[in-house]
Amino acid sequence: MSEIQPFKLHGRAAVRGGELVLSHVLEGAEFCASGGDFSFLCRGESGKLKIFYGDEALEVVIRGEQAVRLTIPNGPHAVRILKASSPRFGTLSVELGSLRADLLPPPPPAAHKIVFLGDSIAAGCGAAGTCAEREQTVENSDATRAFPYLTAKALGADFSVLAHEGMAVRDSMPCGYALLEPLPPDPKADFAVVAFGENDMWHATSPEFPSYNLLKFERDYADMVCLVHAKYPNAALVCVYGMMPASATDAADAVIRDAVKKSGVAASVCRMLPDERGGNLHPCAEAHEETARRLISHLCASCENSP
Repeated sequence: MSEIQPFKLHGRAAVRGGELVLSHVLEGAEFCASGGDFSFLCRGESGKLKIFYGDEALEVVIRGEQAVRLTIPNGPHAVRILKASSPRFGTLSVELGSLRADLLPPPPPAAHKIVFLGDSIAAGCGAAGTCAEREQTVENSDATRAFPYLTAKALGADFSVLAHEGMAVRDSMPCGYALLEPLPPDPKADFAVVAFGENDMWHATSPEFPSYNLLKFERDYADMVCLVHAKYPNAALVCVYGMMPASATDAADAVIRDAVKKSGVAASVCRMLPDERGGNLHPCAEAHEETARRLISHLCASCENSP
């Protein structure tokens, strides 16, 4: 991709050596075209791309090197290319070559931007599968079917997602705090959604992790809320949890609410419904849709109640 001007980048997608480099979920690029043939070369050890244009959605599972070709119908269309697989499956690179479509100016920035920070749930682990599939795979996971993308898409918002399997606020490797801390502030974000709690509560209540407890989780969560507020100073901060059993308890609800209060940050909380009907006993696509509906309602109510 020698010329980046016709493209709008999503998330923290980077352009290096003429290639679009995608590390985290929902990183990608978008362009507008009036019709024609479009082709590109994908590289990666394993992963999944989703390509959206008009009412079409093309899924591409990548293992090694793969050429992708599609024909864009006549008439103006926005074409969106997104990484649907999580960082655990590796980085994908996209070489946008032999582009034979009439390019139009790229889509403008949306009126609103939402950033999401979370674990495997936010990354779409198992969202495309069923509970009969006990292991996470590239095929049964899809970030474009998870609640962050569904929420941003429904609201017509730009988005950025930092999510990884097994990630807790601090008691994991990698941890959310360490990944967020080096990132530059983003004053353009309108909402920041903190979706941690599942791995934290598991660690805090399981004998498998004797050095972690609820008091440490409360402290870590309060620190995370403060850091998110510092990184996104103009964003309304929302804490969501409860999408799986460990964070769907009254104990989790109390710890997170107390942590938010002790942080001193004006953040709201939104408790969701647990579900394990997807792959790897994670929320299924229908559960993500319900979570997105609840989050959208919460965000809209926040806007109505803001001064």
